[in-house]
Amino acid sequence: KLYDQELIDNWRKKVKTDETGIVLSPKPRKYITNVQQAIESIHYSSRSHMLKLENVIENQRETIYQLRNELLESDNIRDRAEETLVSTGMMIIDQECNDELVAEEWNLEQLINQLNDILPFQPFEFDQLKGKEKYEIEAEFLEKARHAFEQEELQQLCMSEQVRSVYLQTLDRNWITHLENMQNVKEGINLHSYSQEDPTRAFQKNGYALFQEMIIHLNKEILHRIKLLLQM
Repeated sequence: KLYDQELIDNWRKKVKTDETGIVLSPKPRKYITNVQQAIESIHYSSRSHMLKLENVIENQRETIYQLRNELLESDNIRDRAEETLVSTGMMIIDQECNDELVAEEWNLEQLINQLNDILPFQPFEFDQLKGKEKYEIEAEFLEKARHAFEQEELQQLCMSEQVRSVYLQTLDRNWITHLENMQNVKEGINLHSYSQEDPTRAFQKNGYALFQEMIIHLNKEILHRIKLLLQM
């Protein structure tokens, strides 16, 4: 509804017509002009709002397409794979070794399972990390990551089309799922207006969080699939 029924009823009470039914006042032309301007304003606001939402998705699309082009143009994605392993591992350590908790409260078993799921060689044992500080765990992980990419087996694999295909297939699949999730957020974004939150700002915040989650999931899946290739 563009207009409140009460406002329409009030206008009707003010209308004066002649014996033939022609409206004499309020002036019909002025009323029609005001209505037209109000409708145009509503449509403009709606278009402006939708454009802001589309810009959020477009910025994410540019990031993904840039990554995809880099993967297609690179002859050897070793550096990309090593960067993926290091950044993902450090993120896992940062999440599991929460600075707000003492070391005894960290879930070392969960930490080890996640790190071993992405490390291609030299899996962690519980005793290796028990009693260690966060910086010591980070140092040990970085050493394992460095050692992994010194192995000829992994270097050769990174030069093959298999790893490129793993990256591209995993990227495309996760991106499609992300777009579906973003569409769901967009469809429900007007609900935020009821909580006095700007819908556009809410979409930007939720969209960024979803994008970050997608990147993390994407990187973990890629690293796990590379590990499986090495085991074949």
